Amino acid sequence: MDAPRVAVVGSGLAGLAAAYLLRREGADVWLIEKNSSIQHVPSSSVSKLLHAAAAGHVLTPSQSQRLGFHAWSIELDRPVSVEVHKGKANFRRSPSANSGLVADVGCDGSLGLSGLGATPTGLSLSPTTALKAAPLPSLVAAKSGATSTGHKTAVDVPMRSFQGGYYPLLIALYTHLGLPLAPQRFTFSFSALRTRGHAHGHGHAGRAALRPADTYFIHAGSSGVSRPSLPGRAWASPLALVRAVVDFVVVAICYLALLVTAFLSWHGRLPKAWGSDATFAQVVDGVAHVLDRPHRWVHTRLGPRFKAFAADIVLPLFSAVGTMTADDVWATPAHYVLDYIHAGAGTSHYAVGGGRSARDVAQSLAAPIRAQGDDHVRLGTAIRSIRYRAATATVAAGLTLSLDGGDELDVDRVVIATQASAARALLAGLEASLVVGGARTEARRVARMRTALAEVRYRDTIVATHRDASVLPHALDVRDINLVQPQAHTQVAGGATESTDINISIDTPPLTPTRSRSASSSPCPSPPNPPAQLASGPAGMDVDVDVLGSGTPYFSPTDAVYTMATHVIATPTGPVYQTTNPVVPIDSSSVLGVARLERALPLRDAAKTLAGLRPPSSPTASMSVLPSSTSTDHPPQPAPLIHLAGSYAYPGIPLLEGCVGSARRAAEDICGLPAAAAVGGVDWDAGRGSVWGRAWRWRQARRGGYF
Repeated sequence: MDAPRVAVVGSGLAGLAAAYLLRREGADVWLIEKNSSIQHVPSSSVSKLLHAAAAGHVLTPSQSQRLGFHAWSIELDRPVSVEVHKGKANFRRSPSANSGLVADVGCDGSLGLSGLGATPTGLSLSPTTALKAAPLPSLVAAKSGATSTGHKTAVDVPMRSFQGGYYPLLIALYTHLGLPLAPQRFTFSFSALRTRGHAHGHGHAGRAALRPADTYFIHAGSSGVSRPSLPGRAWASPLALVRAVVDFVVVAICYLALLVTAFLSWHGRLPKAWGSDATFAQVVDGVAHVLDRPHRWVHTRLGPRFKAFAADIVLPLFSAVGTMTADDVWATPAHYVLDYIHAGAGTSHYAVGGGRSARDVAQSLAAPIRAQGDDHVRLGTAIRSIRYRAATATVAAGLTLSLDGGDELDVDRVVIATQASAARALLAGLEASLVVGGARTEARRVARMRTALAEVRYRDTIVATHRDASVLPHALDVRDINLVQPQAHTQVAGGATESTDINISIDTPPLTPTRSRSASSSPCPSPPNPPAQLASGPAGMDVDVDVLGSGTPYFSPTDAVYTMATHVIATPTGPVYQTTNPVVPIDSSSVLGVARLERALPLRDAAKTLAGLRPPSSPTASMSVLPSSTSTDHPPQPAPLIHLAGSYAYPGIPLLEGCVGSARRAAEDICGLPAAAAVGGVDWDAGRGSVWGRAWRWRQARRGGYF
């Protein structure tokens, strides 16, 4: 039989991984990417650009098109005086850049917490003196220094990092590609934005700033097993030090209780009274009750302290990890949060090392597809429609893609690795074509997929790369990752939150988080078309185009329900800060880049939705490219024609692991391979860690995960 012809739509990590694995299995693969990104836009031209978009004028990117996975990376000029020896750059670090880390840290929060892998839907804005458009490998630094190429320092946007235990498939894929992984020991600061009115210390007039008293906890990294560290306010007086030590001990006890809870959840041993679909808020209430009254004669008063621990430390971490609002975190199914905690316990965070970046990942995955011919990677190519092509005496049934310029591409299968809304729109036209063509079984399958896609929800996100230190806590408390809660959230009965509003003078346009949308499957797909998004204003955001040039977008005080996460990046030209979901204005003169992203939320009814995203044609159908003939009791059923890939199409929090996991499943389904197969020639067990790590993460198979 001839090799199957497969079109992969989208060049984010999910699309690239699916295309790579399919090509390695012998398929003829076409990688199609509709959108390009605008990387080099002078900040003085922002308002003009927005008005041009609103007027319907065509905006042409000032650089060659990039693959979606690294489409939003930016670059800084390196001073010529910096010496490079054997791939290592020697430079003086800023005192405020404690970690000296220029890394692919995800705001998946990965913040080591995982990837802020998100889908860009807006513009990347940059001063002309700071950024260049040429795509070069990014600078990745270890704690002892940094590595760069040529006279450029590149920063991935969004940054990428991941934690060992929760990303076995991603680690296995990177290892297979020969990409070095550099362990990172991130440190964290936790603060609450309580100040009002004018800035204190550093910052700009009318802007909220953090005082020493606002930082309430320091996490020294290493999954909680590192040397303790106290916030700066602990050293204000002997009494403050005693209080800080007591608070640290209480946090340690609460953390141990959380680890035990995560262990029980991992093995399905949580109390049945809590329910199998309990939310994180419900589990927190349950654990708090147990701690408060471990015995009817014992009252420890640890219950309220555990709730405070969950609200002040766990909540901001996972708000950053999944780019979720406070209410989203409380309403998330508890096993998502607890699985992440259990799988990551005792593991390191990683970033791609050796001077590599997201660009190198993308190019390594795309190389086998490019090797087939120049027309097999089509960037800037829109798909007008996908139509069903009925079988003939000589040609099997398949699909026809109508492309820009009147071109058509005939394939056997299609993998859609775009945002959920785009996938749903493409499937709407295909469903009608299937009905007309008489392929009613496949039409029912596609209809089920569209229904499941409608269940995928998103949140708007802003990532600003800049040099404005006013977003940081006091100098004594600055760490690698600095988390700031814009409001003081207090856990109350039923898992709801009470919040103390913060009055901040507004001098730049506020944003409002989108409550529920089906728009993009971050972190895997590539950015939608900027002009199309800007023509009516970015969806879900209150942006005044007349004033956007005077400042950087941020979430307004009334809607500041995200945790603001700022990663300190040391570069040869001084520290650079990458702030996700800013809740205070950032000085526009310090801005190097701004991107609007959208992040998929964890599925509310994962089992039902995931089954709808990956349905077989019928109960007896094979997922292989070949028709099923394994049963004599039923007529052969055609194999599925459409497959979905994306962070949302895999169990767990939608992160980079889901991109690889869903891509692997799509390749297995198309090639008719069992789940245990080394699809693509990848050793999928290589990322599972040591013997002890595998033992810790062993469990009976459930929820469809690979680990």
